[in-house]
Amino acid sequence: MAVVALAGIPFVVALINLATPFVPLTKFGFTAGRDGAITTVSPSSAASKAGLKPGDRFDVATLSPQERVYLNWAWVLAGTSAEFRLSKGPARSVTLVARTRSAPAHSTDTYFALYEFLVLSNIAVLLLSAALALAYPSRMAWAFLFYAAGSQLGSHFIALLSPPWVVAFSVYHGMLWFAMAPALIVFALRFPTNRVGGAGKIADRWLPWFAVAAAPLFIVANVALVYRGVDTSLFENSVTIVSTVLYCAAVAIFAARYITEGPEHRPRMAWVIASFLAGYGGIIIWSISDLVTSVPPNLALLLSALNVAVPIAVLYTISQQRVISVWYLVNKALIFATVVAIVIGLIVLLDSLTARRLEERFSGAGLATVVAVNAAAGLVLGFFLPRLYGATRDFVDRYFFRKQYRVRQQMLHLAERLAYADSKEQIDDVLVDSVVTTMEIGSVAIFVRGQDGAFHRKAARGWNQRNMLDHSDSQRLVRAFERSRRAVRLADLRPPIVRGVPRGDAAPTMGFPIFDQHSLSRFVLFSGHPYGLDLDPSEARLLWDVTRGASRGLAFLGQL
Repeated sequence: MAVVALAGIPFVVALINLATPFVPLTKFGFTAGRDGAITTVSPSSAASKAGLKPGDRFDVATLSPQERVYLNWAWVLAGTSAEFRLSKGPARSVTLVARTRSAPAHSTDTYFALYEFLVLSNIAVLLLSAALALAYPSRMAWAFLFYAAGSQLGSHFIALLSPPWVVAFSVYHGMLWFAMAPALIVFALRFPTNRVGGAGKIADRWLPWFAVAAAPLFIVANVALVYRGVDTSLFENSVTIVSTVLYCAAVAIFAARYITEGPEHRPRMAWVIASFLAGYGGIIIWSISDLVTSVPPNLALLLSALNVAVPIAVLYTISQQRVISVWYLVNKALIFATVVAIVIGLIVLLDSLTARRLEERFSGAGLATVVAVNAAAGLVLGFFLPRLYGATRDFVDRYFFRKQYRVRQQMLHLAERLAYADSKEQIDDVLVDSVVTTMEIGSVAIFVRGQDGAFHRKAARGWNQRNMLDHSDSQRLVRAFERSRRAVRLADLRPPIVRGVPRGDAAPTMGFPIFDQHSLSRFVLFSGHPYGLDLDPSEARLLWDVTRGASRGLAFLGQL
């Protein structure tokens, strides 16, 4: 019930926001400060037609609570009228009628689709954070839920409510918004173990009460604004400054925790830090770019929607026993971005050269020629795309990810060695010693078919004498290998294999078959890396190449 109470209101607001593009929301055409001073007037708006200009000032004390709502929450329903009295400039009252806006240049299907995508990402943030609090209840999970709820409350529909509801919602919004920063600090102090020590215990205990103490201030500020016409700008600026300081403290705590935590927790923290960089990096890029030039609304919405990366990463790192290195994603993103840039660049260059040569880009025959040349270029590039991807991957890895490049080259060399092995014992030695050392894997075990047809452990590393794979689990693995003839992720087996295998970092995560001709001769179980890092897809492919090399080696030995 507590989770529903906390996330329910922002969830309903987010659902209502889905209807925003289809409701005739508009503005009177001005923006004003809390003191009533007009800062901007939109051309051709109701305010502009009434003769309002920047610098004029509304007499806030004479406005009704509803008119103060219109003054401070600018969005209104089309057709709404309100009378405003000015205290600066010509002493007069003006009646403004909000008209339906003419469709702006960006009011396209794409814009509305991206807006809906943004709202859906907000809903996903709430659902994921609520799922985290329900599935893994802890002070850390609740702190993240407070943070998520406070970040998703904005809505244009608030101005359509009556003054009491506007005050109530604004107080609720303000308190949760202000609680976001203390909640983020509590989350940073406790992530990923839900334990906090030292001076952090003091902040962990008192920061929530600090946020609770601010509640009366929000109540007084909103009541004073709507019902008394009091300028609360100083209060809001002070709250913004305090929140900014707390956010900076949260960032510093995340950085300090990452530096001081042991290597077993850093991979988990790296995922969350990367998600914050992705989620807020887009908003920061948008904000900075908007200072220099106007950011297209479509791009602004898309950058804002990246915030959904934060709860996904948090839920993933808490719910999963092992995580993939975040550098794998960085590596693949760089490779794919480079390949796409090369392909698009080549097509654009070819298109430009062809059109320039014809000097009739959009004439009938010339256009047909350009299209034919581009189609042919696309087919040629598609044929060479695997080679382009391989060359780009080698270049990126060689100069930016040298360790990964070195490991891949060594593993490919081992696969070639295994294909021409001198004995079965050499194959086992390479799989147990060379592969584990090269890839820094926690454990490995090789199981060989015996005379009785059952599979017995022949060689292992990271397994002790008490680790004996259960016979029924062994048979399930054999059936899976013979059915798919591919690698098997042990977590996909139901029920999972937990009996007779090592625990912790040495727990096996993937199994690879080794065939002799068409018969399953061996299978190998590999764990992930130490400190909770799982095998990423590129590493799994390297292990598959090595075990295929072992299969070819067994076939080669059978021919001798």
